[in-house]
Amino acid sequence: NNMVGLIEMLNDGSKADDVSDIGSALSLSSKNLRKMIDDLLDLSKIGSGNYEIVDEFFDVRAFIDGLRIVFENEALKKNLDLQISISDNVPAIIKGDENRLSQILTNLLGNAIKFTDEGGVTLSMNKVMLTKKRVSIKFSVEDSGIGIPESKLQTLFDAFSQADASTTREYGGSGLGLTISRQICQLMSGD
Repeated sequence: NNMVGLIEMLNDGSKADDVSDIGSALSLSSKNLRKMIDDLLDLSKIGSGNYEIVDEFFDVRAFIDGLRIVFENEALKKNLDLQISISDNVPAIIKGDENRLSQILTNLLGNAIKFTDEGGVTLSMNKVMLTKKRVSIKFSVEDSGIGIPESKLQTLFDAFSQADASTTREYGGSGLGLTISRQICQLMSGD
């Protein structure tokens, strides 16, 4: 509806200085629509068992530096402090699905920044367990944002769930990001 309204404004001959604002709003709306469609497709693939997890070796610090670059800009726009901490006990090279891990952390960091108006966001990594064939790493994302009421914690990972109905209006989103993140995590033997 937002996109249709903005297009109608353009077709009605909005003033030249309004066109740039309308273009920016259309760009944001189209990105939100694409994210929602991608989330629905991912949810459908996971539900049908057609979601592929790939195990490949990758440099975890280079991976995290890539995320830092993406989210530093988002944090700066909101004047937030972004901290990233990788414990020395985390191996330099790990085996897993880098793209799926990126999807999970992008959802978590994106939410943390979206729901935080002042203060900061921290991503930390710590080795939890190491055997000859497996390493377990705990990723933690903490923020100084609006928080989640205790009564909503049980439904936080349910599809289309939001902590507050007004959250969708104020912050946007479909309520699928955490659901998908949890399911991907479980497909990778995590929680």
